[in-house]
Amino acid sequence: MRERYDPARHTPAEREQAKAAELTALGSGRVSRTTVQRMRLAYLKQGLWGLLDHRTTRASTPTGRADERVVAAVR
Repeated sequence: MRERYDPARHTPAEREQAKAAELTALGSGRVSRTTVQRMRLAYLKQGLWGLLDHRTTRASTPTGRADERVVAAVR
């Protein structure tokens, strides 16, 4: 195990910060500790499904996100 991720020596926040810095250095854009924390908690709760970008998994409707009152008026 890499020293900076050793749970006996570092708090979860410190390990999350180390992972954020590692991802940023690898070219993933600016990754914050909060992003790593959110992803870690999503993984614990939902497994790999929790790490997906759910914008692509949402069901769409013929009227999209239009207000129901506008849709009713047009119909």
